[in-house]
Amino acid sequence: MSELEEGTAEIGFLIPRELFEDEFDQFIKQLAVINRIIREFSEAATGSAQEIKVRQISSSDPLLFLGLDPITIGMIGATITWALDVWKRVSEIRGLRVTASKIPTFKEPDLKFFDDKIKTTVAAEIETKAKELQGLAKDKDARTSGERRTHITWVLKTLLALVERGLKVEIRSLPPSPPADDSEAPLPQAFKMLNETIPQLVWEAPYLNYHHQNPHQKQPQRRKQSLLALRKQKALRPRYESDYRRKRPDARICDRCWL
Repeated sequence: MSELEEGTAEIGFLIPRELFEDEFDQFIKQLAVINRIIREFSEAATGSAQEIKVRQISSSDPLLFLGLDPITIGMIGATITWALDVWKRVSEIRGLRVTASKIPTFKEPDLKFFDDKIKTTVAAEIETKAKELQGLAKDKDARTSGERRTHITWVLKTLLALVERGLKVEIRSLPPSPPADDSEAPLPQAFKMLNETIPQLVWEAPYLNYHHQNPHQKQPQRRKQSLLALRKQKALRPRYESDYRRKRPDARICDRCWL
């Protein structure tokens, strides 16, 4: 792991192989999506598209650490925590759907209520978050308010889909040292935001799709794990997804998007 300089931050994207199925062209497409997401946040946070520095590439599931302005990283991190919160609430609704499906009086048309509730919940959350981000955006680019809103909405929908399918994010930061003559100088706002965001980047495992679960099959207990803990378990997981599915057919990874 590379050392950070004072006053800098970096953001890591762990891209699961399920997103590109070991195909190089698909991997390049996922990188292009992440690049576009970063560009949109960069323009919103600073008013211009920043240069992205590649700090580190590692792991059998590609993990890329990128250097950006701490303000941009803070905005991305806060949005990721929002996506995690939305995903958890959607998971609760899906859990209710699974429970209801076990009751004989609930037929498939009745269960559609839960599917509709998921769609309306996600749509409402995207609408609210898009307004918030648009209010924070810098007015230095030439795009109209409507164009910016369209781009932000795309970013939110895409992040929700990627998080559901297993994308994980890690943030590292090193705040600047206070001046020698003022040890009580306040921490810059960007690093305050990072200090609040980093502890919230907690991921749940295993990643299950409620729509594909057997309601009569006992499901493994879900527990929260940090990205670091998940990375330490990589040695226990077969490298290729085909081997993984053959050895653990009960482990289902979500392959659907909400919208």
